[in-house]
Amino acid sequence: MNITISENIKRLRRARDVTQESFAAALGVTPQSVSKWELGLCYPDIELIPLIANYFGISTDDLFGMDAIRDEARIDEFFAAWQSLSPDELLTRHRELRREFPNHALLALNYASVLYQRCYTPENCREAITVIEKLLEYCPASLRGGALFMLIEIYEKLGEHDNTLKILSELPPMHSSREVTTVRLLSGKLDTGLSDEEVAELRMHFGPFALQLFHMFQLLLSEKQRRGQGADEEYLRILTLLEQLYPYLDSPFGTVGYGSLMSRVEPALNYAAYYAESDPERAVDYIEKAVDLTLNGDTNITYPLLEYTGDGDQDVIVHDVSAANYVADQIAKMSKSNPQRVSTAADTYAAVNGASLDTIRENPRFVAAVAKLK
Repeated sequence: MNITISENIKRLRRARDVTQESFAAALGVTPQSVSKWELGLCYPDIELIPLIANYFGISTDDLFGMDAIRDEARIDEFFAAWQSLSPDELLTRHRELRREFPNHALLALNYASVLYQRCYTPENCREAITVIEKLLEYCPASLRGGALFMLIEIYEKLGEHDNTLKILSELPPMHSSREVTTVRLLSGKLDTGLSDEEVAELRMHFGPFALQLFHMFQLLLSEKQRRGQGADEEYLRILTLLEQLYPYLDSPFGTVGYGSLMSRVEPALNYAAYYAESDPERAVDYIEKAVDLTLNGDTNITYPLLEYTGDGDQDVIVHDVSAANYVADQIAKMSKSNPQRVSTAADTYAAVNGASLDTIRENPRFVAAVAKLK
């Protein structure tokens, strides 16, 4: 538990424009004792605690910051359980907490995410934009990049590309990112060697970089094939190289949740579609990998399955389903020669490239793997 009495004494004393000398005299201690309390070098004697609280007109719990600790515990408890809540429960709980903690940055960012992802409507997207714009006025630097990325996604979803480009122009280039800067700094220490912590830091950055490389290549390959150019030898070499990186793919969003699972599952489905005709057994290997990842993930997390009800991007219903149902739906879409309207990167690949899993649908291993999801 983080005891904040030192900071609280300093804050309360300064708020009342009281000198350390005057405060010390009122308590019958020396100014040096007050200075040590405020620096966190020691704590006041226990018998002084009620006197200090009374001096500032607050409770002893407030003096110790117990209310703040309890508040953070409530928010932590919410974050631990939020992915297992239904959309309606999420919105209700979020709005309750935000009334109490309107300037809690992480809570605001999560609320915006829920509005435009788990509870998607054009109106909720607009509310999410308002929340993020307010958040950017006070959020710590550690959350600013995530907030801007989220804002870009929302504007794109609403078809407001000019706003997307405006935000993109304000983002720092990759060579100025924290990850690249970390690599540069550590490169200068190779003569003396890296500590275990520094090795762990590099490993932490490697997964997300590998994932972004995969997505960049997938985008280029999809566009090349959309233009009817096909995958030439250079692209096939890159595909083979990236396939070696597959075991290291990792999500920048942590080890649990939608982003983490799909950072491994979607590439597996894409490789399955790619090899379905040329190497069916290899394709089935990737289907089994996707199924195993899904079934070994967090079973309490729900996933947003989109149902399109019209021709517009906004004509959509979001269903929360289990990970198994979600991945089964993606495989089912990719198992059709003419995929239905797509909702994820995995079946976007199949639709754009004309790739499907038709050629392996009758494979006994494929059938057995998909059956595990039911």
